Amino acid sequence: MVATPADVTPLLLILAFAAFVLVGARRRSTWPVRLALAVGAGLWMALAGGAMWMVSQATAASLPPPAGTPVSPCVAGAPTKSFNVSLINVPIFLNRFGDVVPEGRMYILDSNIATVRQNFAAAADPAKANLNDLIEPLTLRVNKGDCVTVNFTNRLNEAAPTLDRTVRDSAIYPLPGEIKKAPGSTTLGAREFAPALSVPKIDFDPTAAPNASMHFDGLDYDVKTGDGTVVGDNPDSTAAPGASITYLLHAQAEGEYQFKDGADFSSRQTQPKDSTGKVKFIGSHGFGAFGAIVVEATDATWVDSRTGGPIASGTRAIIKRPNNKDFREHVLFMHDEVEAEPGILTRYCRGASEDKTGSECVAPTAAQTAVMTKDTLPGLGGGDADAIVQYHEEVPVKLEWFAFNYRAEPTFNREEIGCPAATVAGQGYQANECVGEETSLSSWIYGDPGGGDLVFPNYRGEPTQVRLLHPAEFETHTFHWHVNRWAYDPEDEGGLDAISSPDHVTGKTNILDVQSVSPGTSYDLVVQGGAGSSHKTKQATFGDIIFHCHLYPHFATGMWGLNRTLDKFEDGTRKNPDGTPIPRLEPLADFDYQPGGSLSPPPSPDATRTGFPHFVPGVFGYKAPKPPLGVSDRSTGGVSPPTSKEKAAADTGAQVPGGFFQNPCPTGRPVKTFNISAIQLNQVYNPKVNWRNPQSRVYVLDSERDAVLAGKKPEPFSPLLNVGDCVVYNLTNKLPTTYGGTTFDRLQTTNEVGLHQHMVQFDVLSSDGAANGWNYDQGADGAADGNGQTITYRDFVHENTSTNSFHDHFYANVHQDAGLFGGGTIHDAGCTFRHPVTDAVVTIGTFVSVQCTATTDYNGKVTDGYDYRNVSLFIEDHVPMFKDPDPNTTNDDQFVTAHGVPIQPAKFPSSNDDQGVMGINYRLEPFEARRDKDPSQVFAAPDEFSGNPYTPMPMAFKGDRVKWRIFQLSQEESHGINLDGRWRHEPKDPNSNVVSAQHIGILEYFEMQVKPQTEGRKGGGPVDRDQLYFLGGSDDMFLGAWGYLRVMRCQYWGPSVGSGPDDPPPAPKSLLYPLPDNTASAANCIDEKPTTGTPPPGTPCVDGAPVKAFSVVAINRDITYNKAGDHDPHGLQYALESDWANNTVKNEPLVIRANVGDCVEVTLKNKLDPAKMVPSCFEGVEPGQLGYRTGSLSYPGCLDQPPKDEVNVPGFLPLPLSNRVSMRPQLTDHWSFSAGVNVGAIHGYDRTAGPGEQVTYRWYVPAAGMAMLRDMADPMHHASHGLYGALIIEPAGSTYLNPTTGAPLASGVSAVISNPNVADYRENIVLMNSDLALFRKDTNGNVADDQPVPDNFDLSLTPSMVADDAEDQGEFGINYSNEPWAHRYANDQNITNIFSSYVHGDPSTPMFQAYGGDKTVFHVGQAVGDPRSTSFALHGHLWRRGPHDSQSQLAAAQGQFNPGVSYQIVLDPAANGGAGGRRGAAGDYLYRSGTLARHLTGGQWGIFRVHAAGRTGLIALPDRPVAGSGPAA
Repeated sequence: MVATPADVTPLLLILAFAAFVLVGARRRSTWPVRLALAVGAGLWMALAGGAMWMVSQATAASLPPPAGTPVSPCVAGAPTKSFNVSLINVPIFLNRFGDVVPEGRMYILDSNIATVRQNFAAAADPAKANLNDLIEPLTLRVNKGDCVTVNFTNRLNEAAPTLDRTVRDSAIYPLPGEIKKAPGSTTLGAREFAPALSVPKIDFDPTAAPNASMHFDGLDYDVKTGDGTVVGDNPDSTAAPGASITYLLHAQAEGEYQFKDGADFSSRQTQPKDSTGKVKFIGSHGFGAFGAIVVEATDATWVDSRTGGPIASGTRAIIKRPNNKDFREHVLFMHDEVEAEPGILTRYCRGASEDKTGSECVAPTAAQTAVMTKDTLPGLGGGDADAIVQYHEEVPVKLEWFAFNYRAEPTFNREEIGCPAATVAGQGYQANECVGEETSLSSWIYGDPGGGDLVFPNYRGEPTQVRLLHPAEFETHTFHWHVNRWAYDPEDEGGLDAISSPDHVTGKTNILDVQSVSPGTSYDLVVQGGAGSSHKTKQATFGDIIFHCHLYPHFATGMWGLNRTLDKFEDGTRKNPDGTPIPRLEPLADFDYQPGGSLSPPPSPDATRTGFPHFVPGVFGYKAPKPPLGVSDRSTGGVSPPTSKEKAAADTGAQVPGGFFQNPCPTGRPVKTFNISAIQLNQVYNPKVNWRNPQSRVYVLDSERDAVLAGKKPEPFSPLLNVGDCVVYNLTNKLPTTYGGTTFDRLQTTNEVGLHQHMVQFDVLSSDGAANGWNYDQGADGAADGNGQTITYRDFVHENTSTNSFHDHFYANVHQDAGLFGGGTIHDAGCTFRHPVTDAVVTIGTFVSVQCTATTDYNGKVTDGYDYRNVSLFIEDHVPMFKDPDPNTTNDDQFVTAHGVPIQPAKFPSSNDDQGVMGINYRLEPFEARRDKDPSQVFAAPDEFSGNPYTPMPMAFKGDRVKWRIFQLSQEESHGINLDGRWRHEPKDPNSNVVSAQHIGILEYFEMQVKPQTEGRKGGGPVDRDQLYFLGGSDDMFLGAWGYLRVMRCQYWGPSVGSGPDDPPPAPKSLLYPLPDNTASAANCIDEKPTTGTPPPGTPCVDGAPVKAFSVVAINRDITYNKAGDHDPHGLQYALESDWANNTVKNEPLVIRANVGDCVEVTLKNKLDPAKMVPSCFEGVEPGQLGYRTGSLSYPGCLDQPPKDEVNVPGFLPLPLSNRVSMRPQLTDHWSFSAGVNVGAIHGYDRTAGPGEQVTYRWYVPAAGMAMLRDMADPMHHASHGLYGALIIEPAGSTYLNPTTGAPLASGVSAVISNPNVADYRENIVLMNSDLALFRKDTNGNVADDQPVPDNFDLSLTPSMVADDAEDQGEFGINYSNEPWAHRYANDQNITNIFSSYVHGDPSTPMFQAYGGDKTVFHVGQAVGDPRSTSFALHGHLWRRGPHDSQSQLAAAQGQFNPGVSYQIVLDPAANGGAGGRRGAAGDYLYRSGTLARHLTGGQWGIFRVHAAGRTGLIALPDRPVAGSGPAA
């Protein structure tokens, strides 16, 4: 790179001074002052524009060459398919209410460009829902083995069609009975709305269009000419505005593979301004620049799902396979960070909206501002609501959109319309008026979502596959599809042909109905039993089956649709109840729709059997009626009994409460009935600090209701179910009809409640517990006196799905974080349930003993008959929580409310933003309750009987089987459950990944089968050991989401009690009742004498195990993260003592290696300097929302101690900092002495080391994988500053070589692993940190005055668009390095070149290297960080999610990285290709985070450089020599 010329240095100094002024002012200025400063800085930028251009030209003197002639990756003679594709500008209308993405972008076949530009405004017209408007993510299909040519043209230089008020207003489509008033009208009445006063405007200037491209995941291509990027030393394979480029691809494997704009990987949130103040790169993905190539089977063909005719592209198709079943295919794209403008809600200029220009927002009146700031806390700036829903009551909202397939249906538009009450006299049935969220998913009131485009139809029972992709761009979503389930690894279950059979029973993989989807990932969802889930002789259910993101705020802001499962043939001539057309739906040619031995088509409707939804006795514009027989009004003798059409629509054997149309329960199955109520109470989550939720809402047994209301501590309602059970719930609404009136939730009506179930069989029209689409309203109405309706639900436990979650679906955004959820656990037939201490029979419980007898179950499966402990943990977040004011400080005084001081309050009541706290089973043990301890003792207790955490503490004896059932039912975050143990990700699959931590998202579940570790204590107490479980996110731990598994050795313990003069001695009290198959482990310890046990570090290793010993030091180290000098002056690091003594410590986390079967001994020596252990900046976690000064928003550089002119809500003081150290391992067997954390009663043996001390750990390593290591002597500080590493457990017999020299390797993130029994391989370790607190380069030797690196979303080097969410604060790293875009952008403002080494040099992040075709293993883990999950992508490669399972799904990106979670990515030439992919092609391959902001832009990316020829400094694999390779000189 060329040095910066001297003649621009003065101008750069001026710019630096301007930046310094902004830094100094940002903490003390009001908003106008900050705006003035920003303008001033902009003027300086304009004056210096020429100089900046000169700098750019100087540093970019060596530009990447354009890609040459494309290199074909194809096999000779392969069939060919060609596509002509362009990326165009087009406004995208999201729904019939006129919400629009003005700067929309979409890939499109060239032949369709004119049609799309002409018809774009009618994209969401419900009257045209039967037509293919082409405005959807481009979906192309090819066959496996095809050679694919894509001729791509960048048309971003061509103007988009006109978008103005007239066009926007014409794209607002009222349905019958709705009143479209004049813009700006008052719309407080039902069924009326008006176009917004704010007007969308296209801000993108096509004359300044950037390069664009198509980057393909999962397909084989030449990375130098076909990656669609400019990475490293690769040429430029993007297209300039108006230019074209050809991409040659090989469809190497079946699956769904994303493509996206590789010329602009910035985020919608980034949008950096260039030297002229313009935004050229807007973040293509967030505006729609994505699509997919679906690779079908070699012999497959496809037709239009509606017409049966040819289809050139499309998200809906019928796939025909001559040798296998045909199936219906739906391709769904999840799309967040949608930059839209409203159609019927006026956007007001405030907060983030102030960045809008011209007509895009309107200044609010004082009255409107009062509505939007109502009930916000003093000093919090009034929140960030920017619109008002008028119907029923004026409600503030923040305008956000989340989408599927370019359509979004946010609840705020629907709530603006509302509906009146229905009466028996008027509509034929009784229904309340609409008041808000409870009916926002109903088509009876608002029509179908997305103008009908979000309806994906099926016929009941037909084979169906969803291709689920998440191309853009930020969140890890959880996709839920009601009723239907799918196999995690479909090939493990025999593929689509087997899974879609009604007789399918899961045998090996996990069965799911929720899938986490991180940015860049994709999944095949093959529906068990076909659409609507048929099972054995029971036909599939029919009706509207909703699918949605289960992160409730995303669901509420539009991310949902309907899978309309039809019972009658639709030929395209009929209409929905609102008069909109029902599209034709072509049947599958080889499916028998009327089972009877021949291929019969779907039955046609007639006057008696009208087909869904025509038998539902509803009236459009009103709430739907209740389901027949579901409530008393709809009983046979009720005011609205079942109608003749309803009876005619019911399956044979149905017409029962909770299963009127399809009784899910086979005849003769046992019935378990639960009479339950939904109630509200003041619930204390931790009594020591009196953290409480004053409006907690829970499900309880009716028999327990009064006791709970009187003060008995509830737990999440958890029924105990067996395979083959028919389950009936009679739910009574005992809730108040209003909720809120706090800083967390506005006062609102909550007039209905339901119980929506997961993972079991049920009738979607009777027991979905919701009011979705044209379905019935399946909730229990409330009453003013608290005695509301009772509704009946029915389900059938058809197989062992492990869990059966349930929750309210009517007020999901209100009720879930308030606690209204539960979940049954599923157990084999032949199992009974006992109280763990008394052995009494129980029917519900989160901690129970399960006693089983081997039998043959309903499905003919022979059960194992094993006894076990069942532990159910319910994770929750966003929980509204209050505390008492801190009497030791005045910081809380201004935030005291009627309920106390809110803990991380919402920005405004009912905001969707992060707020509140975490919880486990309605309990917490926050560090705030333990701040009197040194952090190294925060998990410890004085003894077994005092100081235990308030969180659940399950117990087991040595040798007991323990099944953990992990639920997450609220509200918006991802979490990582960590446990001192290990388990298989798929418990029934012996080839599944073995883990010690696992990601969980909202409404996911998983099962951990773990045997407790033991150390055989002989005396001194009844407890053998305590094993820590915790959520890995920093704020999760801080807020108290952790607890113990207590391993008991004694059933009875204590001194004996003599008899009285007249009475026999009392029986000893049981501490834990033994399982029948493990009674020998339960000792009677009455009058036991203490004995000396085995001293630390314990003896976990098998006799004769080879010993690998490591002497490790923990040191202070100022860690520099990049070439610009960003550093952590408070850095901490593990290092080999020998490297420390020789001053050869590497700038990378310590990575040591051992082999399976080794006994590992680590002596950890604390070499920290206590004088350097001072409270430091810790940006990644802040439990209290940063305070706002009135009229301005201030961001501190360091959140541990608020700056002088700021306040912290709710006033937490910094935790003390420990100077002790430890090392906690994953995956290993060890005694508690070697756990690296003080848990429970430690009996005088501290597991940590103080300054100058040392501690020895001994671990046995029985299974291969990456065991991440981290300090737990100060869980809030040390790991974030670098005190983490990894132990890599290699196959037995392995040796480890330095990849540069070939010498034996003692430690290192990269290695060559040689083994006589398996193929040699390269190994690279990627440890991610998202909790960094970095400072700018030290220039004067005094780190105390170094400026903190700002937490910007944009690419400014000085504070600018600073993140206000703790989950997005801090910096991001890989292996003590990062390569932030901001530094590169300062040198060259062409985002297309941001990864180019021609322009910027190689990045500071690890440069992993290999020779083409080398077997290469990446161990990737989130070592430490916040709960925002991320993903890891490696361009040009494909691997299996389970590397030891040849049937595992293929992936080009791995998601769900949460603190403690790791995955192994194996590039195997014998499977799907080694380094360089299937052909071992040389080039630079980008590895990166899929979370575009702020992980990727913050520097979590690097280069995997694959060489074609040998070179010195990179040895060849010993079993795969490469000519010319050799060690470095």
